[in-house]
Amino acid sequence: MKELVSFLKDQFNFSERRACKALDFARSTCRYSSVKEDDSELRKRILHHAYKNLRFGYKRIYILLRREGVEVNMKKVYRIYRELGLSCRFKHRKRSTHRGKFIKPLALHHNDQWSIDFVHDETFKKRRLRFLTVVDNFTREAPGILVDKKLKAKDVVRYLDILTEIKGTPRQIICDNGPEFISGHF
Repeated sequence: MKELVSFLKDQFNFSERRACKALDFARSTCRYSSVKEDDSELRKRILHHAYKNLRFGYKRIYILLRREGVEVNMKKVYRIYRELGLSCRFKHRKRSTHRGKFIKPLALHHNDQWSIDFVHDETFKKRRLRFLTVVDNFTREAPGILVDKKLKAKDVVRYLDILTEIKGTPRQIICDNGPEFISGHF
């Protein structure tokens, strides 16, 4: 924009006011000068701290700069830190591939395999409820759901005994390692 105005001023001997009016520019755009500060000293300080303390991120470097008495914004430190390419790279742990793959056994018929798990919910009056859900993996039916405020391992065992008397005993029960399932009662 400024270049067009200066071109008209030089080539056609226009005044600044006339050139801006001809191009439909605001005169303030021609007169604007940037007030950006020189960041070279700040860049040096950030580089110094980054190479001195390799694991420090921009937040830690910001704190060190503030302790030195440098008046600077954290966003500016972050912007310069990124521009200098100093962002830390995190190493992701590789999972070992030598572990044997766990193949989930398929249910072959009704009542062959059950899955049990807990679900939590709240009533409108903020009362917490726990649900023990039992699902037959072959038919995807729920042989039963136990609901109570508190469910302990004894309650789970007692309920499963009742279910096995009614529905029959499954060949296998699959569950996670929740506290109710790893206790001595279960």
